[in-house]
Amino acid sequence: MFDDIHVEKLKVSAPKAIMQFLQQHGAAIPNEFQTKDLDCIMAHYIIQANGQMMVEEYVPTGKTEPYVPISMTDNRSFLERAYYNRLFPRSKTPMRKKVLKKVLKKVNFTKTFVMYGGEQVAGRYLSIEYTVTVVKGKVKSIVYLKHDLESEKDAKTRNAQSAQFTLKMDQSFAAHRLLRSRWYYPLLKEIMNPAIFFTRLLVQKICGKVIHHSSHWHGV
Repeated sequence: MFDDIHVEKLKVSAPKAIMQFLQQHGAAIPNEFQTKDLDCIMAHYIIQANGQMMVEEYVPTGKTEPYVPISMTDNRSFLERAYYNRLFPRSKTPMRKKVLKKVLKKVNFTKTFVMYGGEQVAGRYLSIEYTVTVVKGKVKSIVYLKHDLESEKDAKTRNAQSAQFTLKMDQSFAAHRLLRSRWYYPLLKEIMNPAIFFTRLLVQKICGKVIHHSSHWHGV
């Protein structure tokens, strides 16, 4: 896990060659970084232009609202849906959730940590790291640590592999869409999917029984 750090209008340095490379391609040092040196709870920190470090938090407002589940296409067969509906019956009482609001809070720690960021510039991947010193929530320094700029050869190879992977994925999705458009697909789904699903459950149950009983066996 990691934490995000957004740097607001705070100038950071980099080697002259990197600055020239960025300027040549109309790019700049990224202002979105990550770190593994803080709490690593996917927190979002902000270093403001005045050097104050803030953290985003969500606090309850005392209100609730109806819980709306994520809308997804249920492509399970009738038997699979029936099985899960019986195993996990839906509550007749409408679910509600707490309403939260996002607030920015000042941090008050004193730490030195490394933050790293990266982006693609002219098809080449650039990663860069900085050492950040914070004293009682105030950033005292952001010092360049190191960087890595992908070579043109490696970038060309990576981009070609990425394009090939994207093409294969597109072809796979197209083949699946074609299958779903066939007249026999609903019948195929209602027969094959439950057969594989319940066979898997049966095998899991048998394996569970074997493991349970064999764990008590101490030899002859």
